[in-house]
Amino acid sequence: MRRKTKSFFVIGTLLILFFSLINFASAVPQDINGHWAAKQTAELVNRGIISGYADGSFKPDNLITRAEFVTMVNKAFGFSAESQTDYKDIKASDWFAGEIAKAKAAGYISGYPDGTFKPNKEIERQEAAAVLAKVLKLDDTAADQLNSFNDSGEIAAWSKSAVNAILAKGIISRYPDKTFRPAQAITRAEAAVVLISSAPAPSQEEKPAPEEKPAPVKAPVLSSMEVTNKGDISLAFDKEISIPSAALMADACAQFTVLVDGAAAGISAIESTNTPGKIKLVVGKKVAASQALTIAYTKSENKDAWIKANDGGELDNFAAKPVR
Repeated sequence: MRRKTKSFFVIGTLLILFFSLINFASAVPQDINGHWAAKQTAELVNRGIISGYADGSFKPDNLITRAEFVTMVNKAFGFSAESQTDYKDIKASDWFAGEIAKAKAAGYISGYPDGTFKPNKEIERQEAAAVLAKVLKLDDTAADQLNSFNDSGEIAAWSKSAVNAILAKGIISRYPDKTFRPAQAITRAEAAVVLISSAPAPSQEEKPAPEEKPAPVKAPVLSSMEVTNKGDISLAFDKEISIPSAALMADACAQFTVLVDGAAAGISAIESTNTPGKIKLVVGKKVAASQALTIAYTKSENKDAWIKANDGGELDNFAAKPVR
């Protein structure tokens, strides 16, 4: 019996996790499907500017409060700095206290003359227009938009210039009956639409251009070695070789190991020749064509002394090679 109970418990737990994951994956609330503001709402949900309720719904036609609206505005426009507030009806423990502090710092909304903010009061259309006009820093020079409204006389004097500017920008529109309804509270869906119309689009992070790495310079290739008529050694490469300076000559020569009939022979200088790509190693002990001759090259710790081509390609080490 205990085993069955445990099995049911495990299965139940797995089912709960399964359906929780399904709900989590479906981030966009299902109750906006078919709604006139579904597209704008879904975009703001995906951008993290608005969110639904715990039951997975959004309730697009519910009215939105002043606290909820400033929270959306802060997220949409990226306001994060806060100012100290002293509103009578806001406690530090309120979920919206920080958001209202951001709104005050941004300077786009204020409280009422009685020292309250009324965070849970639904925000009116004219209040929302005033907020957005301040956020967007719109001036009142736009042509008069209000005369075409049947209820223009109902728009509060303090909000008329803001409403006019917002209407001129097309952020808020009138109703089919040519009214603005300034004192009417806006819905969550309407808030989503006006924010989509006014907030900056999400920035596309510019990917840095891939760093252009210079193509690796090929090492000069030693194509032939021979003994000159004067008993020195001629080395031919597939590209022009830079002759070391006098200050580096000794170190450059020391990188070559020359054996004549098995005995070491020092190199005293490296010289250019009249043939492109060919240099001459001046051997201290002159070499006869009949003698067995080998040469090797090993880079020293002094990188400046390395044998290099004019294009910067560095000669690779090579083991003892016979000179013919």
